[in-house]
Amino acid sequence: MSQRVWTCPCGWRTTAENTAQGVRGDAPSACRRCGQSRFRLTHERHPRVTRVCKNPDCRTDFLGWTGAKYCEQCRGLWRCQKAWEGRRKHVWTPERDQILRDHYRNNPTAVAARFFPGWPKWVVSRRACALGLARVKEKPWTAAEDALVRGWAGQHTVIWMARQLRSRTPTAIAVRLKRLHISRRIQADGLTMRQLEQALGVDHRQIKAWWRSGRLKGRYHANLNEYDRYEFQEDDVAEFCLTHPFVFRLDRVDQAWFMGLMRDAVQAAREQQPTGAARKTVTREKTLPPVPCIGVNGHPCSSEKAVVPRRGLPARCPDCTLEFRRRLHRDEIDRLRRIRAVTAPEAREAMA
Repeated sequence: MSQRVWTCPCGWRTTAENTAQGVRGDAPSACRRCGQSRFRLTHERHPRVTRVCKNPDCRTDFLGWTGAKYCEQCRGLWRCQKAWEGRRKHVWTPERDQILRDHYRNNPTAVAARFFPGWPKWVVSRRACALGLARVKEKPWTAAEDALVRGWAGQHTVIWMARQLRSRTPTAIAVRLKRLHISRRIQADGLTMRQLEQALGVDHRQIKAWWRSGRLKGRYHANLNEYDRYEFQEDDVAEFCLTHPFVFRLDRVDQAWFMGLMRDAVQAAREQQPTGAARKTVTREKTLPPVPCIGVNGHPCSSEKAVVPRRGLPARCPDCTLEFRRRLHRDEIDRLRRIRAVTAPEAREAMA
């Protein structure tokens, strides 16, 4: 149900006043912002009207829904205050902070038992860290640990290295490698799933479907408690692109990578083909003699041209091929017209 909204030229908006059951409501007597009485009537389902912020320190006008109480600046503050009111167990005051500064000696358990009975030690230690009285620092890395992460970085994941060290977490090892400026990316023997995804411009699900169907060759490494990974050789990717050129879009592939891949594939194909006189002999043996054009639908060719036949295609000259395609197009148009003529008007409108 829509509501009546009255808008003043100055931008102040309000809903109808004196509304009751069966009564549509009246316009306000005057604008609360400029004092004028020129209003424009509109109907809105969920109106945004001028409200007054209920924060006693704010009390500004803002545009909000009909039941809005606070403006955007005060909304988050008052919501959090209302949510946490009467629920906080450990409230820090300036007096308690000063006690913590005077008596904290890296022993949160003793400080909590003496000055804050009933409080857990983690509350005291966290507050000490916030005040700068304590700092949690990891133990220093040894030369043996650094040698292990340097030697296996790029070959195994941080999860595997964490299982070998037993004293470091995967996050600690990742941070250590970052500080040593060493990449933790697995160096695959070929292209990884992510690299092939960026090169071909397709999603990894599509690549997995090609791999499962056998069209794209690749290796899959399934490691327990580690990240599974795929490896694709560039020769297999080139063979897939040449064998199935219509399953991916050329406007999405990496142009430089794709041109280099195709150049290497063509060069390898040329090295396998016979060269010189042997190639000419093979080509001469496979070339078929020219035959006369068969024409179109039993009609002989008017020019009587000789055409070199190709396997799987009829021997037609270019003029007869164009005329054959035109006739197929006209026959298809006639067939659609006959279907449209016998179709009922209701079905015809649905088809349109």
